[in-house]
Amino acid sequence: MKKRILSLFLAALMLLSAAACGESDTDKEQASVTTAPLAIETTEGQELTMAQQRASVADNLPAENFDGKTFTALIREDTKTSFFSEEETGEPVEDMLYRRDRNVSERFNVQLSYTFIPGSWGDQTTYMTHVRTSIMGDDGSFMLGDGYAAYVTSLAGENLTYNLNDLTYLNTESPWWFAKCAEELTINGKCYFISGDLSVYTWNCIFAMVFNKQLAENYGFGDLYSIVRDGNWTLDKVGELTKAVYTDVNNNGSQDLGDIFGLTIPLSNNIDAIQLMLDCPITTKDSDGFPQLNLDNPRFADMTEKLYSFLYENPGVYCAPETVTIGTELLNAFQNNEAVITTQGFGSLSMLRSMELDFGVIPYPKYDENQKEYLSMAGDAYTLFFMPVNIGDNADFASIITEALCAESYRIVIPEYYEKALKAKSSRDNESEEMLDLIRDTLTFNFGSINSVALGGSIGYGPAQVLRVTLKSNKPNFVSQWESMKRSCNSKLEELLEAYR
Repeated sequence: MKKRILSLFLAALMLLSAAACGESDTDKEQASVTTAPLAIETTEGQELTMAQQRASVADNLPAENFDGKTFTALIREDTKTSFFSEEETGEPVEDMLYRRDRNVSERFNVQLSYTFIPGSWGDQTTYMTHVRTSIMGDDGSFMLGDGYAAYVTSLAGENLTYNLNDLTYLNTESPWWFAKCAEELTINGKCYFISGDLSVYTWNCIFAMVFNKQLAENYGFGDLYSIVRDGNWTLDKVGELTKAVYTDVNNNGSQDLGDIFGLTIPLSNNIDAIQLMLDCPITTKDSDGFPQLNLDNPRFADMTEKLYSFLYENPGVYCAPETVTIGTELLNAFQNNEAVITTQGFGSLSMLRSMELDFGVIPYPKYDENQKEYLSMAGDAYTLFFMPVNIGDNADFASIITEALCAESYRIVIPEYYEKALKAKSSRDNESEEMLDLIRDTLTFNFGSINSVALGGSIGYGPAQVLRVTLKSNKPNFVSQWESMKRSCNSKLEELLEAYR
């Protein structure tokens, strides 16, 4: 029997209506906004969708009319389509991005103005020069910046970013911000960068493993979903399953693309991220809450030896050199049934919908069965938002509009991305949807990993890349590699932490 689940929503609406009948001007300023649907029909016992659950989550922002004031944001060109749409196009996510901006503009009577500049890894000099010039010149050209996580954080050490915890209306504990990111980047009460649902680009960067169901069955991998659920999806388990899967298809006597493997993984930022997913954080916080480098921990040396054996001494694993692209070459090899398992970001999953054979999605493995939970990580190109240190009199205005945009993304953009663009197009079974939820819910962040470039300085790479550099050596020795740069990295860390002291 169908029932209308109206009670909670109507009760909330009645309370709001009753309050509105007798509210004072002060009450109006503190009024929260809800976009609860008037009616949701569902079969008894059926769970609400993500969109239905989020629709009524209020942001508690004041009811303001800004008389057409312009809110300015600086956005990387490569994240543009994940952040902005000029019009409704019929594509679900683009339409919701357009509606998000329209809703916020109408709600607060503001104009939204976005400037797009190059901001990829290869554009970091151009991007950082532009940002520094703008802030130090006090030209007021932007109130909110979208930065490449791996390099934008050095702005904090230059005292060019505003403490987001000083903003009246930006609440880092709101569900639309990634709480673990804000927690990790908050030191001594100061938080200069934050990530969240304001841009789906961060979602695109989240790493996952994808497996070919038919090949997994052919090679006797068993029920991978059950292995994950039981907590047994470990590095050793992956090695055990993949070791017998190798065929030299092109008969050239070497492992390369075109052969068939149990697992393909690139020697790139996947490796930089995997150490966090194996519960080896680059920094840990001391008793005063300040991050300290953790690479002297013997676990790193043990992990390096284990990974080296896993990547190079297992014939079923193809560790592709840095020149091989994860989103094209490795993805194409997987689509051509040349790998049972491959590693990809969420953003690449929708490209697999044309694949003839079924595939499934699972998280990266744990280090061993003693690891408490699976941990997920985003590639270092994801978005960190920041505000210029001289935001000044625009702080309240900028925080209201930023919070409103992120909250509206949480309510209408992410459900569309997740349920339709990601789940409907990418996953072909309920188990994969369950795994996507698991990956999303275990997304982790680390101060040392995020700030690795800043901590590396003139070395050219930082502590998060020590593992990758070590694994490229014929005789990997993590301890000696780290010793060669430890003093410099610790010095850079102390310089960076001055901004927080």
